[in-house]
Amino acid sequence: MTLVHPTQAVAIFGNFFTISRAVQTVTQTSDACRASYVLNAAALSKPHAVDQLAADLVNYNIDIAVVTETHFKAKHSDSVVSIPGYSLIRRDRVGRRGGGVALYVRSTLQWVVWKHDADDRTYELQWLRIGDTYVGALYHPPRPLYSTDSLLEYVEACVADILRQSSAASVILAGDLNQLSDAAIEEVTGLAQIVNQPTRGPNILDRVFVSRPMFCTVRVLTSVLRSDHKAVVAFAEHQRLAGKIKTVKLHRKVTPAQHAVFRLQHISTIKLNDDEPTDSDTQTQFDAFYEAALDLLNTFYPEREITVTSRDPNYVTAGIKAMLRRKKPSDETRSSRGSRRPGTAHRKSDYKAQ
Repeated sequence: MTLVHPTQAVAIFGNFFTISRAVQTVTQTSDACRASYVLNAAALSKPHAVDQLAADLVNYNIDIAVVTETHFKAKHSDSVVSIPGYSLIRRDRVGRRGGGVALYVRSTLQWVVWKHDADDRTYELQWLRIGDTYVGALYHPPRPLYSTDSLLEYVEACVADILRQSSAASVILAGDLNQLSDAAIEEVTGLAQIVNQPTRGPNILDRVFVSRPMFCTVRVLTSVLRSDHKAVVAFAEHQRLAGKIKTVKLHRKVTPAQHAVFRLQHISTIKLNDDEPTDSDTQTQFDAFYEAALDLLNTFYPEREITVTSRDPNYVTAGIKAMLRRKKPSDETRSSRGSRRPGTAHRKSDYKAQ
């Protein structure tokens, strides 16, 4: 008997883990995962975080998003943190603030929540099954209330339970494991870790473990979601990035400061004259007006060239690109902020010039 289900792409961006789609007809025992994407949300409860996540899901054509450290609590209803076109499965942290994991699953996919026989909510681990592929979203905090050995035993029991139920199952375990070593997970589960580039600073905190070779290409990327973690994208087949096509567009920057200069240097000097010229027709008068208006625009609101590439999302216009460039801090600014001694308070004067 055949089923139609996605051959997926699994994504981890720091704490955020997503699976992108490639739908095909397969048997229950055939391969299920084709690619992988990972992201660290660093709190989906912060303003606009869910909207930014939705932008990523649309841009990368994601089927399943696994988010760790969601910071969701009972007050965050599903209707508030849901994304149109996706189902939400969440496992909030119990008894402490922060933490938590969630999965956003495309509404058209057939999926079920899988639970270990001895499910324990002490651990922030949520499992999902699509066909014969089991995906686990795991968050292991820097200061857990449980021992590392107990977590390893629990993960080992989950994987053993999955393989006992389906010996042909493919297993993917992804998320932010912080200081938990790859060797510890690999030793108790037999899974292999495939991320080899840093995802936060010089460290590989966000990882993907697989039960068999699934991916040929693994890349670390940056997401729209504001986070200090980077994304990991893995593909089952070698991906050739299309050549980047650059398009130069013109954009006029408009700011209150420019309005003030325009008022002071031009509007304040205008002298109203009710006399209408009689020596020219309407078209000539309009041409003169258009030339004068264009000259004022070029003087006080000059055009600037903005380069938009084919790799930018569809919603990135020249105006948005210009604002993103102004918002992005320079390398010197980042290094000066990073050089401040830990614990040293920032003064208001530090930001006056920024």
